[in-house]
Amino acid sequence: MAVILIDATDELTSQDQRVLAQVMENRRPAVLAINKWDLIEKSTTTAGKYASRIKEKLAKFDFLPIIFISALSGQRVVRVLPLVDQVHEQNHRRIGTNELNDFLQKCLSRKKPPAKMGRYIQFKYVTQSEVAPPTFVFFVNRPEMVDKTYISFLTNQLRAEYGFEGVPIRIKCRRK
Repeated sequence: MAVILIDATDELTSQDQRVLAQVMENRRPAVLAINKWDLIEKSTTTAGKYASRIKEKLAKFDFLPIIFISALSGQRVVRVLPLVDQVHEQNHRRIGTNELNDFLQKCLSRKKPPAKMGRYIQFKYVTQSEVAPPTFVFFVNRPEMVDKTYISFLTNQLRAEYGFEGVPIRIKCRRK
């Protein structure tokens, strides 16, 4: 588990991005803590706009929760550990196979996987094989033909349905 501190006055540096990329490569859950929030001139929309800019710059990590803190004044510092606990719970969450198969049917009804070279990809079923990080195995007739865009679609649908805020999700496709 990582709490990545970002200086609110510097916004997001390349070093922050490298640290975050390394955390995600190691498949660790994370929370973004924006420090020195007391030094920022604020209005009612400042936090929302700041979070939007961060999520725009970190588009592939937009599932990370953001908390605005001030270590100097202690503002919202006590909220960091409860947020870390929530992310930890999400990282160790297990979803039953029956529930996942219902989820798969909903996904397939929303968007069918694209055919390649005149061949159709058929998803048979899905199961969660691991926690920390959550790993989902989709059994398909042609796993080598499932493209990254459809895997991104499945990942986004898993996040929309089950949360997994702050947690990297792994998806594997295997032959059935």
